[in-house]
Amino acid sequence: MDSFTFDSERITKSAILSARGNRSVHYTSNTSKNLFARQCTTVEDATGTIRGAIDWKERTFEIMGEGGKKESVDLLKRKDPSQTFATSTRFWRWSSQGEEYKVRYSNSTSTWIVTVLSTGELVSELTSTIERVFKSNTLPTWNISRDVRNETERLFILMVLLYSETKRLDRQD
Repeated sequence: MDSFTFDSERITKSAILSARGNRSVHYTSNTSKNLFARQCTTVEDATGTIRGAIDWKERTFEIMGEGGKKESVDLLKRKDPSQTFATSTRFWRWSSQGEEYKVRYSNSTSTWIVTVLSTGELVSELTSTIERVFKSNTLPTWNISRDVRNETERLFILMVLLYSETKRLDRQD
């Protein structure tokens, strides 16, 4: 797994640093807001080039570059039809040829877990900020399997996790 640490508790406005070696910036997330709501969250690479965007108002994901496109969140995710009770588990797929991912939140570990639906293989995790009373809060961490080599899929998984965690935090407030 490749490991990254956010430099801020606010995952939608943070540098995402390599957790090994020189702790270089791998991605940066930035969010623009108006007076009332989030507008757009962008994900930039280390050179400052915007690679992906979440438009909160229009409810779309956009990935720039090769294999890039803009899609509605409603077309990218689905709920598990077998679940009758409310659950945080969702299924996400960027393209019709791409993998479908099962994304669920574990309350016990404060972690989003992403697995390949067809195989159950763990491909990514996002551990939320853990708030503490007597110690410093932990910063969020992101791990992604080295088997996910396609940059579009890596960006998609990161954006799904940013989206899912932000929505979870919104429901808490």
